[in-house]
Amino acid sequence: MLLGIAILQVPIRIIDLNGTLWSLPDFIVHLLGIIGGYEYYRRKGSIKYAVIYIIAVYCIGATSIFITSNIINYHTLFGLITSTPVTDFTMKNNKGEDVSFQFRGKILVVDCWYEKCGVCFREFPNFQKICNRYLSNKDVECISMNIPYSKDEDDPRQMIRKNGYTFPVFVLPDKDVRKRLNIDRFPVILVFNRASELIYRGNLEGAKLILKYCI
Repeated sequence: MLLGIAILQVPIRIIDLNGTLWSLPDFIVHLLGIIGGYEYYRRKGSIKYAVIYIIAVYCIGATSIFITSNIINYHTLFGLITSTPVTDFTMKNNKGEDVSFQFRGKILVVDCWYEKCGVCFREFPNFQKICNRYLSNKDVECISMNIPYSKDEDDPRQMIRKNGYTFPVFVLPDKDVRKRLNIDRFPVILVFNRASELIYRGNLEGAKLILKYCI
C-alpha cells in the first residue's frame, strides 16, 4: 500500500518539480519511518516501540532536512546570523522612485522573491497573514522586495495587486547589495532589528519565531 501511495505521487511531483525539491525529502523521511516502524512491529510485535521508532526517525530526519536546507539555501545553520550592519542603499518604490533603505527603530521583515519563482507565489498568502497580524504594530514593518533578473519582466507591483495582496512592494536592482545580503535563493525572508542590522536569513516559519521573541 505504501509503495502504491509513493507511485501515485510520481506524476504530481514531475508536474510540480519546484515543489518536489522542497517536499520530497520530507516525504522520504515519513516513508522510511513508517516502513521501519512496520518492520519493527512485524519482527518484535511491540506497537509501543514501533511508534517510538517512527517518531525518532521523523525527528532526526526533519532536523537534518531543516539544517541542510538552511546551509544550502541560506548559508546558515538555523537562520540566525551574527548581527550584520547594513549600509544604506536605495530601492525603487511603487512609483519607480529611488528611496533609501531606512527603517531604523522598527523590526523589518523582508520577503525577497522574483517573477519566475513558483514557490515564492505559493508563500505569498502566508506572508500576507504575517503582514496582517502586525499591521497595527508600530514596531514592525513588513515589505516585499522583488529581485529583477531581466528588463522585460512584468511590473512586480501589478502582479502583487492583481493577486489581491496588500503588502508594500519594492524593487532591488542593485546586484552588489544582493551579494552583500546573500540573496541567491528564493524565497528568502530577511529580518532586520531596530538598528537596521540583519539578524535572520531563512524561511517564513523561522521568521515567525524571530518576531515572536523579538517583540
